[in-house]
Amino acid sequence: MVTASGRTAWGLCLASIIAAGILSRIFHTGFLIFDKYLGDALYGAMVYGIVRLFLRRPRATAVAVVLMVLIELFQLTMIPAGMLSSGHWWTRILARLLGTQFSFLDLLAYGVGICGIQLADRVQTRRAVRAERLQPPLRQRCARIDIAQETVLRVPPARAPEKRN
Repeated sequence: MVTASGRTAWGLCLASIIAAGILSRIFHTGFLIFDKYLGDALYGAMVYGIVRLFLRRPRATAVAVVLMVLIELFQLTMIPAGMLSSGHWWTRILARLLGTQFSFLDLLAYGVGICGIQLADRVQTRRAVRAERLQPPLRQRCARIDIAQETVLRVPPARAPEKRN
């Protein structure tokens, strides 16, 4: 499960992935890898991000891979292709989101996207754990400050030197 601050971070990450995915479909570079498969990799990363909001990393990776394979296999039924000819605009959008043609290269791109974001997630989690280990909990830091202040308060004031005649 992800904490509230983690959900915010994942929400921002998902928003940037979606924006990058839309931009990859709007602007074409002429390179097949960027024009076609970058969007697919981002789609896989987006699904991982959504699943990661609810599950821990190892299980989220497995669920994201299974979901992407199921979506790609669903295209073999030709139902998404039939949805493109629907009179409803939301059905056509859903058909575009699901995809209409099965491709093993799409599965490879989904895997690259999921592995990439899972690796970034693992690195970030390890950094957070390492930082947490290096810095004591707030309760211990406050106790140290209190002890330091008491020590300062208990030091007897310096006496003025006596005058000798």
